[in-house]
Amino acid sequence: SSKGINIWEQGEISLLPDTAVGYSTSNTNLYMATASNRIYGADGQSLKFTTDFSAFTTVTGTDASAIYSLTSDGYNVFYSYASGDIDQTNAGISTSSNYITGIEAGHMAYVRGRLMVAGQGTDKRKIWNITTC
Repeated sequence: SSKGINIWEQGEISLLPDTAVGYSTSNTNLYMATASNRIYGADGQSLKFTTDFSAFTTVTGTDASAIYSLTSDGYNVFYSYASGDIDQTNAGISTSSNYITGIEAGHMAYVRGRLMVAGQGTDKRKIWNITTC
C-alpha cells in the first residue's frame, strides 16, 4: 500500500498531496458520474451533486428505492433503482423525472450514443439498447 510517496518522476522522490474527506456516508451503493461541471453521487435512495466537494445538493423527486446503477452521457444523468425503474436528471436542473418504467433495469452504461441496460431479477438475462435519450 502507498505511504504517500510519489514515485512517478524518474530520479526523484517526493510526497504526494494530502487527501481530504469530501463526503462521508454509511451506505454501500456508492456510484459516481459526471455531467457538465457537476459530479453526481448515489447515496442510498438519494442522488446528490457537487461542483466543489464542499456543498452537496440533493436531486428531488427520486424514488423510495435504493439506487442500483448510475451513468451519464456528459449532460444527462441516468440511474436505475433496485425496484427496476430508470429515472433521469441533467446538469441544468435539480429534479428527477421518470425515464423508463416497467422493466427490471440493473447495471447501466452510456456507450457510443446509446444507453445500455442489463436486467436484474426476472429480467436478468436481458440487455436493452436504448438509442433515444
